[in-house]
Order: sequence, then C-alpha cells, then structure tokens
Amino acid sequence: MTLKMDEKHRYTVDGRVIPSVTKIIYAVLAIDEKYKRLRDEGILIDPEPYAKFGTAVHKACELHVKKTLDREEMDPLLEPSLTAFTQFIEDTGFKVLESETMTYSKKFWYAGTYDLYGSFDGKFAIVDIKTGTSQKWHNLQTAGYALLKIVNSSCAPPDIDRYCLYLDRDKPKYKLKKHKDDRDMKFWEQVVSVFHGKERYQ
Repeated sequence: MTLKMDEKHRYTVDGRVIPSVTKIIYAVLAIDEKYKRLRDEGILIDPEPYAKFGTAVHKACELHVKKTLDREEMDPLLEPSLTAFTQFIEDTGFKVLESETMTYSKKFWYAGTYDLYGSFDGKFAIVDIKTGTSQKWHNLQTAGYALLKIVNSSCAPPDIDRYCLYLDRDKPKYKLKKHKDDRDMKFWEQVVSVFHGKERYQ
C-alpha cells in the first residue's frame, strides 16, 4: 500500500483518502469553529499568509538539514526563522535522523508528516516546527506523529520524547517546548477513534 499526496494536498493510500493528524484534531476539537469565531470577532487575522510563511520556513529548514539550501536564493523574510533554527541545532546538539517524513498507520488509519526525528544525546525525539504561538492542541499533534513513528518502526523506542520548536518570524530567536504529559498518547488514540466514529454515524 502506497502513501501519496494528491493534487488537493490530501493523503491517499492506493487512491483512498486517509485523514491527517491535523484534520483529525481540527474536526474533533472543533478548531476551525474556534478560529472562525475569533476572526468574526476581529481579534484573529486571516491565517492564509501566515500558513504560506510557515510552509516556506518548513521547506527552508528541510533543505538546510539536507544541505541543499541556497540561502542567496532564499526569500530574506525567512532569514530570522532559519537563523533561529540553525541556532537551535547548535545550542542543543540535536542530531537529525529524518526530516519531513510522510507516513501513515494502517491500524489507526491516519497519516502525517513529522518535521524532524532525531536525538538529543541519544534520547530519541520528534520535533515539530512552528512559526506561530503555542497552542494546547500541539501536544496532541506531536503525540500523533510519535505514534506514527512507533507503529511503523521496529527499532523506535516506545517512549519517544516530543517537542515543538517555535521559531520567531522577526528575530533569530526560538523556544523549544517539551510535551511531557504521558496522557497525550492515550488521549490521541481516543481522539482518532472518535473521529472515525463520527464519520461512521454522521
């Protein structure tokens, strides 16, 4: 069974659409409704330009890790975030083993692309890159990615650490936040179950 991304940016397995980590979270926790309410109230800006910026930063970080990034050709607006990313690598000694890995779980039936998988001094971890502010649901997102790594690897440890790396848009600064709550992994499985249950009964 082959995982692909279709023209509508949806994950598919042999032509069958499979939900993403983010789609499941947004659907079960009603994130879209929350953001729509905040935009209607005038206290949240249209996320479209921010989403495009985040995508560009992710790509720049990926190319940097793969040593194929031409910084002279890169948009200067990405420079602070990329500098923050390289500083994170230097400060922590994080060893990148995988970057932008797209995978899925046949058992739980969902897919995702985790930004970074590697280790801090031999301790394996998933690191998700963010260009926005910290949100509570980010803990669930890293749990979803960690479970994908665990169920698809015979050598992955069952206790992969989880982090979000927040890169500043305007200054070469970063914040690394560890997701320590062990309940996240079990709750994520329940969220996936609810998502598929809603599709079955709606």
